[in-house]
This record gives sequence, structure tokens and C-alpha cells, in this order.
Amino acid sequence: MRSRRASLAAAALAAVSPLCTLGCQARSAEREPGAEPSSVTQSAEALRAPSRGDSPDAPFQPAALCRVDHGGMFLDLGTDASHARRSFALGPFSDVASDTWSDQSYTRVSSADVSYDFWLTEPRSDLEVRVRAKAGASGTLAASIDQTRLGSARVKSEGFTTLVFPRPKGPLAPGRHQLALRWSGRSAGDRRPLGMIEWIHWAEPGQRAAEYRPPRQRSLRDDMVIGGVPRRSIVLEAPGRLGCPVRLTRDATLELGVGYHGDGSAIARVIARRDGAPPLVLAERRVGGKAEDAWIDLSLNLAPLGHQLAQIELEASGETASGPGRVAFSEPRLVTPAAPEPAPRAKLVVLVVASGLHRELLPPFEGTRRLRRITALAAESARFPEYRAPTTVVGAVMGTLLSGLPPLAHGLESTKLRLARGVLTLGDRIRETSGESAFFTGVPSTRAAFGFDHGWNTFEEFSPVNDVAASAPLERAKTWLERAIEHDREQDPVSRLLVVHVRGGHPPWDLSRDEVAELEPREYMGLLEARRGGLILNTIRNHSRPAQRRLTPPDWVRLKALQLAALEKQDAALGALIELLERERLWNDTLFVFAGDVTMGEPPEAPFGAARPLTEDRLLAPLWVKFPGGGFAGSEVLGPVSSVDVADTVAAALGIALPDELGGVDLYQLATGTGPVLSRGLLATLGQEYSMRYGPWLLRGTSPRAPTLCELGVDPACVHDVFAASPLAAETLWRMTFEAHRHARLLESTGNAKAEPALLDKDTAAALQVWGD
Repeated sequence: MRSRRASLAAAALAAVSPLCTLGCQARSAEREPGAEPSSVTQSAEALRAPSRGDSPDAPFQPAALCRVDHGGMFLDLGTDASHARRSFALGPFSDVASDTWSDQSYTRVSSADVSYDFWLTEPRSDLEVRVRAKAGASGTLAASIDQTRLGSARVKSEGFTTLVFPRPKGPLAPGRHQLALRWSGRSAGDRRPLGMIEWIHWAEPGQRAAEYRPPRQRSLRDDMVIGGVPRRSIVLEAPGRLGCPVRLTRDATLELGVGYHGDGSAIARVIARRDGAPPLVLAERRVGGKAEDAWIDLSLNLAPLGHQLAQIELEASGETASGPGRVAFSEPRLVTPAAPEPAPRAKLVVLVVASGLHRELLPPFEGTRRLRRITALAAESARFPEYRAPTTVVGAVMGTLLSGLPPLAHGLESTKLRLARGVLTLGDRIRETSGESAFFTGVPSTRAAFGFDHGWNTFEEFSPVNDVAASAPLERAKTWLERAIEHDREQDPVSRLLVVHVRGGHPPWDLSRDEVAELEPREYMGLLEARRGGLILNTIRNHSRPAQRRLTPPDWVRLKALQLAALEKQDAALGALIELLERERLWNDTLFVFAGDVTMGEPPEAPFGAARPLTEDRLLAPLWVKFPGGGFAGSEVLGPVSSVDVADTVAAALGIALPDELGGVDLYQLATGTGPVLSRGLLATLGQEYSMRYGPWLLRGTSPRAPTLCELGVDPACVHDVFAASPLAAETLWRMTFEAHRHARLLESTGNAKAEPALLDKDTAAALQVWGD
């Protein structure tokens, strides 16, 4: 089986070392040093994001998700990971820049005011702010917490010195706080940076500034030899702590070793923290540096923690520590009871994407419906109810489905852009393996004008303006398949990818006046029409008065009837395509994917429309996968799924190698229950707007304003903002958002695939107008 990179959320746990920490309760057991676990392991090295070299500063290594403490909270400004603390700005940042000189790393500050967030899990009244800084063009640095001034200090220019500011008056409550730094005293005409900062420390009592040894990123990993056995380790000096957020998807154990290097001894702990619950000590061992001391291997059962969000901390306790040594936590890894199964290969992959489909129009539903073939397809497929589109721009969703790149990477976050030639689609990649591909579209957003024509052996587009049935792309796809099958009878078969983008439930609806007259409600006197539906709904959505942007109850009844009647015709064409595969005995060996792009949205606002807000009713789209061999037919597969995963699944079935850094998951592994052990966060973006879904948690916002947080399990309508009341969830989802955003931007910069302005021909402009965009 090919090696696949885990998602950003999973890889985050190896931020500064080979750590794959996972949540946990209860029993811990010792085993013999060096003993191999009997079940399958996912080591942290396998889960870690790919990097150039093995440096903590590797560009795809999401150190922003983990938190380092040493005698109090610590922030290393020598890496770009510190940008995640810049309030709620997603960047890029022009006022600060990370730099390295010799063995020093720091941030150059070019703005008079910079601020960094810090989060407390309990009230504190004794924190002392320390800043390791060097003067540039400015020689004075002032600090304040939550707009309360702490004081100012002179900064030397000869070298880095530690500045100590007075403690804040009064306690600081749990949750998010902001440390603001202000440079002053700049000399006129001096163009140097105002100053440089190595790190910030929110010191706890008892930590003398002159003796403080900071836990810089480069010092947290090391090869430690204890009892004559070398191991790759996370190394902490007491009192120190490294914490990473985790949420399990299935039963697992955390296995690691603990030891001590140097003179003296200390206490090594593994702790779980959760919002609203006391800290839970999972393991506690005294470790010493005697020559006869060896690694103590631990196996921590994580099943009792369930699917809760937790922060797992590796702690070197300072309460009983003695001597100058360090605590080592070696080779943390997840152990799971089941090994991944090889995904079945397919000579043919069919990807059908339907536009504007609401999931209630499709199976499973109560009663009988006329969509006979779609119902049969659902019975033979696995359904993924947590599939989430990465944006509300249809072209961007299709760009991700066809390339595996998130919208921020391929750049189609506007309806006025076209896919760059430099973006390799699945059509490009299958041609590299001597396979063939075809793309048939009846949706204006994926026409040639938007760059979707390159890379395919066959490409055809069908305009809703012309007198062409909505089922035409499916009918042409069937003709293409018939020719391909005939070709394979005479020559050696080749792998093939067929992509069809149909109108689905989106207007205009392919219905005659007589057909419309038979629809409910029979005495309908509203505005909706079959052929002009897109134009009418666009007018309603853009009405100057918000109260007039809604449909009436009879309008919604008619809308649903129009969609079902139009879907019935597309259902028949889909059935003809599937019957061809069955007749030619290809169906069993075909990977068949049926998905939605962007859904219509929920009442009361008028549905459809391009680039609408990132709400769950528009992002949660239908997804069914009929695997080769018919595995998991009729099942429901839970777990977060993105369009990147769909692209990965298609590529895996065809034997195409997508770059590991895309981070997709083969949905076959999710269906077998051997997918990622760590729950993944799914990011949707639209310009500066973002929406991060992580299990039951939903974080929404627009950079740089503060976001809102809700727990959908107890608040499905997302009415109550619990951002302040749930500091662990709030901090975790924000950091996930920041890191996923940064990772996507890195993919864009390394891929050399910048989206280009679309030049619309008359037919495409007319198609978009009739479509209602």
C-alpha cells in the first residue's frame, strides 16, 4: 500500500518532534524495554507532515498546533509558527519576519505595534512577562496585557537581553488574553527594523530570569542514550511541558518510553486536559540518571476518552526535580488493533458531480420517490454523510475534486478566475500513465473559459442557453464509454477516468410547460418558472430590501417539485450509463462516485447563488462511493471527508500518485475503519472568510476579526457563541485554521499555479446569466 500523509490535524502532533500524542484515560502498563507491540502501530514519523530535511522549521511542519511551556508559557518567535498567535489574522504578515543568524533565530519587527495571544486554562495572578529582545532602529519597548500597561524598558543594541516587565495587577481569567508590544524612540531616517525578538516568556514564580534556559524549537528533539539504548526523543527540562490537541476516531493506545539524561532525577507525567474537567494524569514515573537506569516503556489505553477533544501533555515536573538533567519522552506512537487494507484498483473510475443538490432530495428518505436509478446506486454504495465542500464557489470545488489541491492553493476562490495551466488535474496525471480521460459538463462554472478544458483526451461543454437537455452530459458520456469499450475489444485495455458535471437540482430546470402544470402546488401563483428559474432567484437574492430576499412557503413547495422533476430525467440518463457498465460486465470493477458540489442552502433565504457565506447548509453535500467489488454497499461511513479525499480516492483506484503533501485520505480506508486515528479538521474558505469543522465544533470568522465558536452536538443552529467558555476548543480550532491556511498557501507558492482572470466568450456569459450567477 502506498504511504500517505495524514491530515494537518494528525500531523500537528509531531510539531516539534516525532510526537503523535493522543487522548486517553486510565490504565497504564509497563512492558519490557524494546518489546514490540503485537498490534499495528502508526508511528509519529509516519504521521508527521513531509518536510525538507528533518528540521523543526520545515515548511510543512505545523508547529503552530502544539504548545511549549517551561516555567510558564513560552513562545519561540524564531519560527513562522508564532504567527498563529497574532490575534486572528491569517496573514501574510508584513510587519514581522522570522530570520536566522548563525545559531540564533528571531523575528525582525518593522511595525511599532505587534501583539501575541496567550491562553489560560485557569485563573492566574502571578505571571511575569519576559521578552528576549535586541534594539534596532528603536531603543524602547513597552508591554501591556489586555490594554493594561505593564511598563517599558530600554533595549540594548549590542546583543539580545532579557527584559522583565512588572506583573499585571489583579488576576487573569481563563481564556484568551493579548500581550501587546510597542516600540518607540526611532531615529529619523533609520531604515533598520525597529528591533528583534527571540522569544516571549510568561514566567511563573520561582523562575530566575538570569538562569532561564529557553526551550527553543531546535532543542526539543534529540537522540538520547539511556541504559545504553539510543532513541529519538522529545527532551524537556523541568519544569517543562509540551501539549498538543487531539481527538480520537477509534480505539488506540499511546506507547512511549520515559527516561532521564544527566545528574539527578525528576517526575515524568502524561496528562490529559479537557474543557470543563480537571486534569487527568495518565501516567507518572520517577526517572533518574543513574548508569543502571533504563527506559521505562508505557502503554496507555486511550479508549475511555472516547471522541472528546483533549490536550495531551508530556510534562517534566519541577516540583521534585533535582540536578541539571532533562526528561526524555521517546518514540511516542499510536497502536491500533487493525492494519490498513489495500484499496481495490479499478480500470475505470466514473465521477458524477451534480450541482445545487440538497441532501433531502436524495436517499435515504422516507416513502417512495421517482429517482429509481439513484436509489439503486445508493443501495450499492457507501454513503459519507460528513462530506464537506471546501468553499461555496462551484468552480473551486471542482478544481479541488480534480486536482486534490485546496481552493487556497489552486486559487479559484472567485467566479472571475480560471484554473491555471500549471495545475495538474487527474486528467493530466492519468495521461502520464498512458490512460485516457474525458470531461463532460453542463455547468457554466466548469466550461473552457474557466480553464477546465485542459488535460483531457475529450472535453465537451453544454450550455443551458441552448435547447439541450440537462441530461446531455450523461448521454455523451455513455457514447464515449461505448467507443472506449469497443476500442478495448480490439486492443489492450487502458485505465480510464470519466468525469460528468450535471445541473442536478440547479435551475434552469429542463421541463416543458405541460410538465410544470402537473407539479405541486396545483394552484401556484408565484414567480418561479422552469426556464427562467435562475434569473428569478438571482433577482430575489439581490433585492435591496432584506425582507424581500426570501421565498414564500408555496415557492418552496414549487421549488422542490421543479427539482425532483428535473432530476427524474437526469436519473434516467444516469441509469442508462450504469446499465451499459452492467451489460458489459464492467460495473463490478468500476469505482463510481456520485457527489454534490455546493448545495442550495436552507430556507428562509432564496437558494443557490455563487460565493455565498460559508454555512453548513451550503457546505454539507451528498457523497456516495461504489467501490470495486461492491464492498460496503448500503453502509454509512462516519468521519470527516473533504473534496481532497475524493481526489485521493480516485487517484488511488487508478494507481495515480498524488503528492503526499496534499494530505488526502483514501475513502476505502475510512470505510474499513483503518483511516486516520486522529480526527481531522476540515477548513472551508472564501477570501478572508473561513469555517473550520472539527468533530462537533465549528469555528467561523473573517480575518482579522474575532471568530465565533459553537458545539453543534448541543447547539445545531449554532446560536450560542462559546468561544470564551471553551478555551481549549477555541485555541485548538483557531490554530488548526491558521495552520491549514498556511499549508495551503505554501502549496500555492511551491506549485507555481496562480489562478488567472477568466476571459468570457459570449456563450459563457449568456450561460452564467441564465444560470443566475
